[in-house]
Amino acid sequence: MNGDFSKNKDILNAPFLYKGFSRWPSFSPDGTKIVFTMHADVTECFIGIIDISNPSNIVQLTLPKMEAKRPTWHPDGSKIAYNVNNETIWEYDISSGVSKLYLPEEVRKSVNFIHPWYSPDGNSILVASFNRNGPQREEVLYRLNSQSENPIQQLTQYPHVCAGRNTSNPVNQDIIFAGHAGYFNQLENRLWKVKPPQKAYSLEKGDSANCHGRCPAYSPFGDWVACVSCRPIRKPTIDTPQSVWIIRSDGSEAYKLTDGSFLPTHMSWSPDQKKLAVTGASGLQLIDLPEMFLSK
Repeated sequence: MNGDFSKNKDILNAPFLYKGFSRWPSFSPDGTKIVFTMHADVTECFIGIIDISNPSNIVQLTLPKMEAKRPTWHPDGSKIAYNVNNETIWEYDISSGVSKLYLPEEVRKSVNFIHPWYSPDGNSILVASFNRNGPQREEVLYRLNSQSENPIQQLTQYPHVCAGRNTSNPVNQDIIFAGHAGYFNQLENRLWKVKPPQKAYSLEKGDSANCHGRCPAYSPFGDWVACVSCRPIRKPTIDTPQSVWIIRSDGSEAYKLTDGSFLPTHMSWSPDQKKLAVTGASGLQLIDLPEMFLSK
């Protein structure tokens, strides 16, 4: 089953909480705030927290010189993990206001990490690797646990799939990520699912044009996953408009939520699954979701 909500007037007129190029939103567990990357289109970007009830109140977490990106909120609300310089994962402690490196450099060694996402229990952080060496980016997913005897656990295999941004199901802890079979090709990514130690597989059946998907985000109840997609365009370019799509987490249904005018990049579900925070070239918008996506 498929559907199109992109002409819904409430969606077309979704309010802006912040205007200016932004990316990687993440709702606080209590649903009152959103952490996201501000000025994401320039080198000296930084992470800020916006209060939904008072959007003019934005708290800056990081200094621009850090090049901090991709924040994600801990399930208990106590910490925020983020990426620095496409290499390391840091954690910001809400109560103390102090940031620290998640894994010591002697543990991380030469592996570079991006796209942090807390596991539902908060005990580990899911990341993608970022390999800058050689002609191809050979990316895989890892689970990081700073308290474990095995702090870096590999979850996917390359070249079976070149794995990118990931999201974890809050209910059963399976993982959906954007990726491309055989080699790095971010423009033609589709969504994949893995539940370690099983092998990753494509979430949807069909060709790459009709199953295109990037930047996934699981819904709080685990039944839907939102992403950006330019389906059914074949051979998209960096300038091909994308829209927000919502897909049943078993891959059986897909619905277009917005049109390309939103210029969306990333999204985050509110904890009650009633709203979607969407960032992009125009800013940070808050969309009230159609009723069909609200079910548990």
